[in-house]
Amino acid sequence: MDIRPLKKTSLALCATAVSGVLFAPNAMADTVTVTTLEDVTDFTGSQQVGDLPGPDGLVSFREAVTAANKTPGPQTIAFAIPTSEFWLITDMALLRLEQGAFVLTDSETTLDFTTQTTNIGNTNPDGMEVGIYGLEANAWGVAAIFVNADNCVVKGLGNVYQRGHAVQILGHNNRVIGCQIEGPFYAAVSVASFMGWAPPSGNVVGGTVPGEGNMLSGVQIGGPAEDNVVIGNFVTNGVIVQGASRYGVFARNNRIGGPTPAERNVISGAGYYGEEGFPVGNQVSIIDADDTIVEGNYIGTTADGMSRYPQQVGPTGIEVRDARGTTIRNNVIAGLRVVGTNHYAGQIFGQAINVSAANENTYDTVIHDNTIGLAADGVTPIITRTGIRVSPLTASYHALGTIIRSNHIAWVETNGISVGSQENGITITQNSIHDSGGLGIDLYYGYFEGTGGVTLNDPGDGDVGGNGLQNFPVLLSAETTGSSIALAGTFDTSPSEGFTIEFFSSPSGDPSGFGEGAVFLGSTSVTTDGAGHAAFSLTLPANVAVGHVATATATRVSTGDTSEFSAWIDVASGDILVAPDSFNVTWGRLLAGSLESLAASDDERVRIAGSVTGARGSPNVQVELNGTSPLSQPAQLTLKLEAQSDLFPVGQVSQRIEMFNFVTQQWVQVDQRFATTADSVASYSVTSNAGHFVEPGTKRMRARLTWSGGSQVSRSQGSKIDQLCWWVR
Repeated sequence: MDIRPLKKTSLALCATAVSGVLFAPNAMADTVTVTTLEDVTDFTGSQQVGDLPGPDGLVSFREAVTAANKTPGPQTIAFAIPTSEFWLITDMALLRLEQGAFVLTDSETTLDFTTQTTNIGNTNPDGMEVGIYGLEANAWGVAAIFVNADNCVVKGLGNVYQRGHAVQILGHNNRVIGCQIEGPFYAAVSVASFMGWAPPSGNVVGGTVPGEGNMLSGVQIGGPAEDNVVIGNFVTNGVIVQGASRYGVFARNNRIGGPTPAERNVISGAGYYGEEGFPVGNQVSIIDADDTIVEGNYIGTTADGMSRYPQQVGPTGIEVRDARGTTIRNNVIAGLRVVGTNHYAGQIFGQAINVSAANENTYDTVIHDNTIGLAADGVTPIITRTGIRVSPLTASYHALGTIIRSNHIAWVETNGISVGSQENGITITQNSIHDSGGLGIDLYYGYFEGTGGVTLNDPGDGDVGGNGLQNFPVLLSAETTGSSIALAGTFDTSPSEGFTIEFFSSPSGDPSGFGEGAVFLGSTSVTTDGAGHAAFSLTLPANVAVGHVATATATRVSTGDTSEFSAWIDVASGDILVAPDSFNVTWGRLLAGSLESLAASDDERVRIAGSVTGARGSPNVQVELNGTSPLSQPAQLTLKLEAQSDLFPVGQVSQRIEMFNFVTQQWVQVDQRFATTADSVASYSVTSNAGHFVEPGTKRMRARLTWSGGSQVSRSQGSKIDQLCWWVR
């Protein structure tokens, strides 16, 4: 076993603590300085600070702890152990632990192991100067230091050997900062009390101030324990939050990481090869715990979040089992891919997040805004086997109320999201899933965990499997204008149910023909009829390129079951409707209607009375319009008119359409015909130099509509315009 301490310089990777809380020894505290490695007690009397040292003239760590416990008020325990006492490791003061754990019961005590450097010098440039070696028989599962007090600080402790934990906290509002601890059998730090005791709360492992983050071989928060925080650390043997609720032992409201970069933990390297070469281990385990938050961490990666942690063996990033109200958000989880050895040689394991149930139901897990399979830049792939998997370990218990929302899952070798055949009610919404080796979403079917692959729709949607093998929508068309996309399709499933249909786009379609969904575009709600049928048609504001593909999912509102991705279809080019911004009657008189009446063919008309000109061929009615093009250089420009005229003589009145050319600064006639007394449709498309009809800079378009040649005009005679607008492509 390598018992060399970690490099001090590595602390810079995780040197960060609780915002606004700084470590500062109490200025009024008594200071007790430890001067020997030996585990001895020879001082007498009341055994307070003033009674030290004993007859040997030295102060052991045990004596210092005893004196602090029996002396009122805050204390600081410092270290100045001469190098002549060093043993086993020649550059480190390794305290001998032979008489039982060191138990601190005095609140507001600081154990400042960094003072060894101040008092003796930097004897160990590669790590901390003070560690602990357990020499007590049959105590390898016990912590070296118990903190059964409040508002204490453990600072700068090095490696601890032959003990279960280096530090176990049973009190409240304590801190562990600036430590580099490897060696304990279970975890470097434990925050856990005993059944029937008050739960430790308000404790912080790490911090956000430079130098307060720890490098730890594991952190355990075990019930009873509430409202504790692990932030700003590099943890190489995993973080566990675990209760035992059936026995009334709860781990509640604990947080791993936080919303700021300074609170980020790097949690990587946990795991080992088990029996016959099967890789075992989770980087974060949430087991039978309540309302745990795992937020803002790098999991499975190096400290910069840009590559896989080289020593990664444990195949799972985050495991949630038998827990309630777990929130996993804003983490980078990648690099979870491990090849088995021995009998498992060549088999590949790994999953970023696994939600399961074994001894009781898991409730209300929310997984949102995580980046999976990519580096911290959100672009660089980091090899990861599987994204998110939700599947129980038995058929008796389930992961109820699981929501997977707004995550970015990319470049995983198998499925982006998998739902086991025994699991239902898994809501998958607004995620970005792309470049998966398998399916973006895979609902399994068959016995126990089931069999994967595309599950085709079935009539009536009565099949059984993951999420009830919910049928997916069928897209019939997807047309883009560059700033919006029009989608239409059908949906056949259970009768008389409400569903949310979500739409996605991707640069290319999955080879399976189904999915994936790189960009969430939006959603619509539908309710199926008595035959289980619904149709949908909508336009969403989204910039989707021609040649990309569109796909969709369906989620049953009553149960939360989400389907697999639908078959993808190509996104084709569509026209953009541009209604006029303004219009002006230059000949004639406006009788009724408004600008809004011109946008659609809806029989809401603009009515204009004609002018009596006396000169055949002169305008009776003329209207000028302005609009704004969404494109400065459109490929095609179409002006559409739906109108009628009752000017006399019928059939001999000219109807002329013009568009203004901003290059030549001239009106260009694009259509001329005789007007009709019933609505007729006229349109003209410009495909050559269409950009000439769009004003540079403002993107303004101008059009003019003229009726002329009426020889007799009464007050009732004139023209009616039902629609006059542009279509831009």
